[in-house]
Amino acid sequence: MKSLRVRAAILATLLLAIGAVLFIVVEREEVPPPLSTAFAFLCDPARVEARYQSWVSRHERAGGDQKVVIPLSWSKAYSRDFTRTKGVAKLDLIEGSVTIETSGQGDSNLDAWLVENTPGPK
Repeated sequence: MKSLRVRAAILATLLLAIGAVLFIVVEREEVPPPLSTAFAFLCDPARVEARYQSWVSRHERAGGDQKVVIPLSWSKAYSRDFTRTKGVAKLDLIEGSVTIETSGQGDSNLDAWLVENTPGPK
């Protein structure tokens, strides 16, 4: 009877020790602050606007965007068939011209589309 009590006491002590270790070791998940609080803390709208206007003036003084290069590749959303064709579209905003260079199309004819990404119907 006495050895049964000793065994039960040892088992209870071991279970408590394991529970205490798990309680200490296992990290508790912290609840992040609401998103609105984070934005209010990080972002002063007047400051963002002032920095944007500063960038605009520096950008225009430096000549602005004269040449823009846009990578081209297959798009699941806009292409019917898959192709490994890749390329670049080079826009010259001063002269108003577009040059498209492609590779990997073989003998096939290609179309280049300018897609205006706007929200669809709700």
